[in-house]
Amino acid sequence: MMALNGAETAEAALSAFPTTTDGISGRIARLHRGDVESRAAATILKALVALAGDGARYTFYVSKMIWRVSLYMECGDWTLDWKTYPRISVAADAIRVKAAGLGWKYPGVDAGIGSTPGAAAKKKKWQNDITFDHARTISDAYAMMRAQKSALKFDAAAFLIAEYPPVIVADFENADITRRGFRNTGDPEKRYQGIPLKGFSLRTE
Repeated sequence: MMALNGAETAEAALSAFPTTTDGISGRIARLHRGDVESRAAATILKALVALAGDGARYTFYVSKMIWRVSLYMECGDWTLDWKTYPRISVAADAIRVKAAGLGWKYPGVDAGIGSTPGAAAKKKKWQNDITFDHARTISDAYAMMRAQKSALKFDAAAFLIAEYPPVIVADFENADITRRGFRNTGDPEKRYQGIPLKGFSLRTE
């Protein structure tokens, strides 16, 4: 598995820190709106900045904090709406369109059989065929923040999370990313090589 050098990649990413209002800074601005939910998201990010500055190791709890901040900056709330989320691959969108045409009831069935003999196979939810993937992996985002140590600032941390927002991909596409060695790390463009996206750039412009 190819690991990123946190210090070098953080420096390269932050050199592109936006000075005008664009997609990235628009997402960061959601943390400064001043309402209760924005303040909550900002508080989580401030805690991440403190953890990274202290050199705290990456844990499950750190990953969930980054996940929540990322979702809030992308959606403006804490809810992932699988039916309308705009950053989606062509293959995942085809699954979603098919499910919508069937009233969101996907016709597939699980391959496994129930625990009791002769039990009918369970009906499969269409969401099981797609997944929410962080184009810049959560572990890489934290490694880049941690590399900045005490120099890390709030908006710089927000930038490293917002630069590559999450994408909904088909399950088989996610499996291919893992097969190629990019499950937990890797340059976003290399991770997504060969995955057609639904009319947007992988990196937010």
